[in-house]
Amino acid sequence: MFRRLEGESVRLLDLPTDVSRGSSTGADDVYIVSTTERTGVYLTRKGESVRLEPEILRVPLYATDFGRYHFTPAAGERIIFPYAVDGGSSASMTEKQLKSRFPRAFEYLKARRRDLEARRQFVQWFGYSAPRNLPVHDSAHLLVPLLADRGLFSRFPTGARHYCLMASGGFSIRIGDGADVSSNYLLGLLNSKLLFAYLRSTSNVFRGGWITCTKQYVGPLPIRLIQSSDAAAKGRYDRIVSLVDLMLELNKKKHAGSLAPSELDHVERDIASTDAKIDDLVFELYGISDKERRIVEEETGGRIPDSGRQPATHC
Repeated sequence: MFRRLEGESVRLLDLPTDVSRGSSTGADDVYIVSTTERTGVYLTRKGESVRLEPEILRVPLYATDFGRYHFTPAAGERIIFPYAVDGGSSASMTEKQLKSRFPRAFEYLKARRRDLEARRQFVQWFGYSAPRNLPVHDSAHLLVPLLADRGLFSRFPTGARHYCLMASGGFSIRIGDGADVSSNYLLGLLNSKLLFAYLRSTSNVFRGGWITCTKQYVGPLPIRLIQSSDAAAKGRYDRIVSLVDLMLELNKKKHAGSLAPSELDHVERDIASTDAKIDDLVFELYGISDKERRIVEEETGGRIPDSGRQPATHC
Protein backbone atom coordinates (compact mmCIF):
# COMPACT_ATOMS: atom_id res chain seq x y z
CA MET A 1 0.00 0.00 0.00
CA PHE A 2 2.75 2.45 0.93
CA ARG A 3 4.67 1.68 -2.28
CA ARG A 4 1.53 2.48 -4.24
CA LEU A 5 1.12 5.79 -2.40
CA GLU A 6 4.70 6.73 -3.27
CA GLY A 7 4.10 6.05 -6.95
CA GLU A 8 0.97 8.20 -7.03
CA SER A 9 2.24 11.12 -4.94
CA VAL A 10 5.05 13.65 -4.61
CA ARG A 11 7.53 13.66 -1.75
CA LEU A 12 6.95 16.48 0.73
CA LEU A 13 10.43 17.84 0.02
CA ASP A 14 9.74 17.91 -3.72
CA LEU A 15 6.60 20.09 -3.56
CA PRO A 16 8.95 22.05 -2.96
CA THR A 17 9.32 22.69 0.76
CA ASP A 18 12.12 23.45 3.21
CA VAL A 19 12.23 21.29 6.34
CA SER A 20 14.64 22.79 8.85
CA ARG A 21 15.79 21.96 12.39
CA GLY A 22 15.65 24.53 15.16
CA SER A 23 18.72 26.29 16.55
CA SER A 24 21.10 25.37 19.38
CA THR A 25 22.79 28.03 21.49
CA GLY A 26 25.20 25.70 23.24
CA ALA A 27 24.60 27.75 26.40
CA ASP A 28 20.89 28.08 27.10
CA ASP A 29 21.56 29.14 30.70
CA VAL A 30 23.23 32.26 29.31
CA TYR A 31 20.97 33.16 26.41
CA ILE A 32 17.58 32.36 27.92
CA VAL A 33 16.03 34.59 30.59
CA SER A 34 12.61 34.88 32.18
CA THR A 35 10.30 37.86 31.97
CA THR A 36 9.34 39.96 34.99
CA GLU A 37 6.66 42.56 35.60
CA ARG A 38 9.18 45.31 34.88
CA THR A 39 9.88 46.22 31.24
CA GLY A 40 13.51 45.58 30.32
CA VAL A 41 14.23 43.62 33.51
CA TYR A 42 14.73 39.84 33.29
CA LEU A 43 15.87 36.95 35.47
CA THR A 44 18.61 34.54 34.48
CA ARG A 45 18.23 30.84 35.18
CA LYS A 46 20.43 31.42 38.22
CA GLY A 47 17.98 33.98 39.56
CA GLU A 48 20.05 37.06 38.77
CA SER A 49 18.21 40.23 37.77
CA VAL A 50 19.55 41.76 34.54
CA ARG A 51 18.54 44.63 32.28
CA LEU A 52 18.34 43.89 28.54
CA GLU A 53 16.92 45.64 25.51
CA PRO A 54 13.58 43.96 24.61
CA GLU A 55 14.30 44.50 20.90
CA ILE A 56 17.09 41.88 20.91
CA LEU A 57 14.89 39.23 22.49
CA ARG A 58 12.64 36.57 20.99
CA VAL A 59 10.38 33.88 22.44
CA PRO A 60 12.10 30.45 22.42
CA LEU A 61 9.92 27.60 21.15
CA TYR A 62 10.17 24.18 22.76
CA ALA A 63 8.48 20.82 22.22
CA THR A 64 5.78 21.71 24.75
CA ASP A 65 4.79 24.95 22.99
CA PHE A 66 2.81 23.36 20.19
CA GLY A 67 0.83 20.22 19.45
CA ARG A 68 -1.80 18.76 17.18
CA TYR A 69 -3.47 21.69 15.39
CA HIS A 70 -2.53 24.19 18.08
CA PHE A 71 0.23 26.66 18.85
CA THR A 72 0.26 27.84 22.47
CA PRO A 73 3.74 28.99 23.52
CA ALA A 74 4.17 29.63 27.22
CA ALA A 75 5.99 32.89 26.38
CA GLY A 76 7.38 33.25 29.90
CA GLU A 77 10.95 33.15 28.61
CA ARG A 78 13.00 35.20 26.19
CA ILE A 79 16.16 34.36 24.27
CA ILE A 80 18.87 36.80 23.25
CA PHE A 81 18.88 36.78 19.45
CA PRO A 82 22.06 38.45 18.09
CA TYR A 83 21.10 38.00 14.44
CA ALA A 84 19.57 40.05 11.65
CA VAL A 85 17.12 38.22 9.40
CA ASP A 86 16.03 39.96 6.23
CA GLY A 87 13.98 38.12 3.66
CA GLY A 88 15.91 35.08 2.49
CA SER A 89 19.15 35.80 4.32
CA SER A 90 20.48 36.11 7.85
CA ALA A 91 23.69 37.27 9.42
CA SER A 92 25.15 37.55 12.87
CA MET A 93 25.64 41.04 14.20
CA THR A 94 29.22 42.14 14.42
CA GLU A 95 30.66 42.77 17.86
CA LYS A 96 30.65 46.50 17.07
CA GLN A 97 26.99 46.42 16.00
CA LEU A 98 25.95 44.47 19.08
CA LYS A 99 27.76 46.88 21.41
CA SER A 100 26.38 49.95 19.65
CA ARG A 101 22.74 48.87 19.22
CA PHE A 102 22.26 46.79 22.35
CA PRO A 103 24.83 47.88 24.96
CA ARG A 104 23.04 46.17 27.87
CA ALA A 105 22.85 42.83 26.09
CA PHE A 106 26.47 43.21 25.01
CA GLU A 107 27.67 43.85 28.57
CA TYR A 108 25.58 40.93 29.83
CA LEU A 109 27.11 38.53 27.28
CA LYS A 110 30.59 39.97 27.73
CA ALA A 111 30.44 39.19 31.46
CA ARG A 112 29.81 35.55 30.50
CA ARG A 113 32.29 35.39 27.65
CA ARG A 114 34.40 32.72 29.35
CA ASP A 115 31.39 30.38 29.53
CA LEU A 116 30.48 31.09 25.91
CA GLU A 117 34.00 30.42 24.68
CA ALA A 118 34.02 27.10 26.52
CA ARG A 119 31.45 25.72 24.08
CA ARG A 120 32.54 23.12 21.55
CA GLN A 121 31.63 25.22 18.52
CA PHE A 122 30.77 28.79 17.61
CA VAL A 123 31.77 31.35 15.00
CA GLN A 124 31.57 34.47 17.14
CA TRP A 125 31.86 34.25 20.88
CA PHE A 126 28.43 35.87 21.40
CA GLY A 127 26.66 33.82 18.69
CA TYR A 128 24.86 30.48 18.89
CA SER A 129 26.73 27.22 18.45
CA ALA A 130 24.27 26.24 15.69
CA PRO A 131 22.02 29.05 14.33
CA ARG A 132 20.19 26.84 11.84
CA ASN A 133 18.20 28.15 8.86
CA LEU A 134 16.96 31.33 10.54
CA PRO A 135 15.35 32.82 7.37
CA VAL A 136 13.43 29.58 6.81
CA HIS A 137 11.95 29.62 10.30
CA ASP A 138 10.97 33.28 10.00
CA SER A 139 8.81 32.52 6.95
CA ALA A 140 7.72 28.97 7.84
CA HIS A 141 4.14 27.74 7.65
CA LEU A 142 4.11 24.61 9.82
CA LEU A 143 5.87 23.17 12.86
CA VAL A 144 7.07 19.58 13.12
CA PRO A 145 7.61 17.85 16.46
CA LEU A 146 10.88 16.10 17.17
CA LEU A 147 8.92 13.19 18.66
CA ALA A 148 5.32 12.11 18.13
CA ASP A 149 2.95 9.25 18.90
CA ARG A 150 0.36 10.59 16.42
CA GLY A 151 0.22 13.56 14.07
CA LEU A 152 1.37 16.47 16.23
CA PHE A 153 1.94 18.98 13.45
CA SER A 154 0.94 22.59 14.03
CA ARG A 155 0.40 25.80 12.11
CA PHE A 156 3.21 28.32 12.57
CA PRO A 157 1.19 31.53 12.73
CA THR A 158 1.93 34.86 11.14
CA GLY A 159 4.57 36.65 13.15
CA ALA A 160 7.02 33.76 13.21
CA ARG A 161 9.88 36.24 13.31
CA HIS A 162 9.00 36.94 16.96
CA TYR A 163 10.06 33.39 17.85
CA CYS A 164 13.22 31.32 17.89
CA LEU A 165 12.62 27.62 17.24
CA MET A 166 14.95 25.60 19.44
CA ALA A 167 16.54 22.32 18.35
CA SER A 168 14.59 20.50 21.06
CA GLY A 169 11.39 21.94 19.60
CA GLY A 170 11.78 20.15 16.30
CA PHE A 171 11.54 21.43 12.73
CA SER A 172 9.69 23.98 10.66
CA ILE A 173 8.25 23.55 7.18
CA ARG A 174 8.26 26.39 4.69
CA ILE A 175 6.12 25.79 1.63
CA GLY A 176 7.95 26.99 -1.47
CA ASP A 177 6.50 29.43 -3.99
CA GLY A 178 6.27 26.67 -6.60
CA ALA A 179 4.16 24.40 -4.39
CA ASP A 180 0.52 24.49 -5.48
CA VAL A 181 -0.89 23.39 -2.12
CA SER A 182 -2.56 25.13 0.79
CA SER A 183 -0.84 25.02 4.18
CA ASN A 184 -4.18 23.84 5.61
CA TYR A 185 -4.31 20.95 3.15
CA LEU A 186 -0.75 19.95 3.98
CA LEU A 187 -1.46 20.18 7.72
CA GLY A 188 -4.51 17.94 7.35
CA LEU A 189 -2.52 15.30 5.48
CA LEU A 190 0.40 15.37 7.93
CA ASN A 191 -1.91 14.94 10.93
CA SER A 192 -3.90 12.13 9.31
CA LYS A 193 -3.78 8.53 10.45
CA LEU A 194 -2.67 7.45 6.99
CA LEU A 195 0.48 9.55 6.80
CA PHE A 196 1.32 8.91 10.44
CA ALA A 197 1.17 5.17 9.70
CA TYR A 198 3.51 5.74 6.77
CA LEU A 199 5.86 7.82 8.95
CA ARG A 200 5.82 5.17 11.66
CA SER A 201 6.75 2.49 9.14
CA THR A 202 9.98 4.30 8.23
CA SER A 203 11.00 6.04 11.47
CA ASN A 204 12.59 4.90 14.72
CA VAL A 205 9.98 3.56 17.13
CA PHE A 206 10.50 4.00 20.87
CA ARG A 207 8.69 2.87 23.99
CA GLY A 208 5.04 3.87 24.06
CA GLY A 209 4.82 4.15 20.27
CA TRP A 210 6.73 7.43 20.04
CA ILE A 211 8.70 8.00 16.84
CA THR A 212 11.26 10.52 15.62
CA CYS A 213 10.07 13.09 13.08
CA THR A 214 13.39 14.22 11.65
CA LYS A 215 13.78 15.54 8.12
CA GLN A 216 14.97 12.20 6.78
CA TYR A 217 11.62 10.64 7.72
CA VAL A 218 9.22 13.55 7.27
CA GLY A 219 10.75 14.73 3.99
CA PRO A 220 9.74 11.65 1.93
CA LEU A 221 6.10 11.63 3.09
CA PRO A 222 3.86 11.09 0.03
CA ILE A 223 1.70 14.15 -0.70
CA ARG A 224 -1.20 13.71 -3.09
CA LEU A 225 -1.43 16.59 -5.55
CA ILE A 226 -4.78 17.53 -7.03
CA GLN A 227 -5.43 17.87 -10.74
CA SER A 228 -7.78 20.71 -11.64
CA SER A 229 -9.63 18.35 -13.97
CA ASP A 230 -10.47 15.94 -11.12
CA ALA A 231 -13.62 17.48 -9.66
CA ALA A 232 -14.08 14.80 -6.98
CA ALA A 233 -10.51 15.17 -5.70
CA LYS A 234 -10.78 18.97 -5.83
CA GLY A 235 -13.93 18.75 -3.71
CA ARG A 236 -12.14 16.64 -1.09
CA TYR A 237 -9.19 19.04 -1.14
CA ASP A 238 -11.44 22.04 -0.48
CA ARG A 239 -13.27 20.18 2.26
CA ILE A 240 -10.00 19.27 4.02
CA VAL A 241 -8.88 22.92 3.88
CA SER A 242 -12.18 24.01 5.42
CA LEU A 243 -12.16 21.34 8.14
CA VAL A 244 -8.56 22.14 9.11
CA ASP A 245 -9.62 25.76 9.58
CA LEU A 246 -12.32 24.48 11.92
CA MET A 247 -9.82 22.25 13.77
CA LEU A 248 -7.52 25.21 14.33
CA GLU A 249 -10.38 27.28 15.73
CA LEU A 250 -11.67 24.47 17.96
CA ASN A 251 -8.22 23.76 19.37
CA LYS A 252 -7.71 27.47 20.00
CA LYS A 253 -10.86 27.43 22.13
CA LYS A 254 -9.83 24.23 23.89
CA HIS A 255 -6.41 25.51 24.90
CA ALA A 256 -7.55 29.02 25.84
CA GLY A 257 -8.25 27.74 29.37
CA SER A 258 -11.48 29.71 29.73
CA LEU A 259 -14.12 27.06 28.99
CA ALA A 260 -16.46 25.59 31.58
CA PRO A 261 -16.29 21.77 31.89
CA SER A 262 -19.50 21.31 29.88
CA GLU A 263 -18.25 23.64 27.13
CA LEU A 264 -14.87 21.89 27.05
CA ASP A 265 -16.57 18.53 26.67
CA HIS A 266 -18.61 19.88 23.75
CA VAL A 267 -15.50 21.30 22.03
CA GLU A 268 -13.60 18.03 22.48
CA ARG A 269 -16.47 16.11 20.87
CA ASP A 270 -16.43 18.55 17.95
CA ILE A 271 -12.66 18.08 17.62
CA ALA A 272 -13.00 14.29 17.53
CA SER A 273 -15.79 14.49 14.96
CA THR A 274 -13.91 16.93 12.73
CA ASP A 275 -10.72 14.87 13.02
CA ALA A 276 -12.59 11.76 11.87
CA LYS A 277 -14.01 13.62 8.87
CA ILE A 278 -10.53 14.71 7.80
CA ASP A 279 -9.28 11.12 8.09
CA ASP A 280 -12.22 9.92 5.96
CA LEU A 281 -11.37 12.44 3.25
CA VAL A 282 -7.67 11.55 3.29
CA PHE A 283 -8.42 7.83 2.95
CA GLU A 284 -10.71 8.60 0.01
CA LEU A 285 -8.23 10.97 -1.60
CA TYR A 286 -5.46 8.35 -1.54
CA GLY A 287 -7.77 5.57 -2.76
CA ILE A 288 -7.44 3.44 0.38
CA SER A 289 -9.66 0.36 0.45
CA ASP A 290 -11.72 -0.65 3.48
CA LYS A 291 -9.29 -3.50 4.19
CA GLU A 292 -6.27 -1.19 3.98
CA ARG A 293 -8.02 1.36 6.17
CA ARG A 294 -8.58 -1.23 8.90
CA ILE A 295 -4.88 -2.08 8.82
CA VAL A 296 -3.92 1.61 9.13
CA GLU A 297 -6.36 2.18 11.99
CA GLU A 298 -5.11 -0.89 13.84
CA GLU A 299 -1.55 0.36 13.40
CA THR A 300 -2.32 3.88 14.66
CA GLY A 301 -5.03 3.06 17.23
CA GLY A 302 -4.53 3.34 20.97
CA ARG A 303 -1.66 5.81 20.77
CA ILE A 304 -3.50 9.09 21.18
CA PRO A 305 -2.13 11.00 24.21
CA ASP A 306 -4.50 12.92 26.47
CA SER A 307 -2.49 16.11 26.16
CA GLY A 308 -1.97 16.13 22.42
CA ARG A 309 1.58 17.35 23.07
CA GLN A 310 4.92 15.72 22.59
CA PRO A 311 7.10 15.08 25.66
CA ALA A 312 9.81 17.55 26.53
CA THR A 313 13.20 16.69 25.07
CA HIS A 314 16.63 18.21 25.41
CA CYS A 315 18.17 16.76 22.26
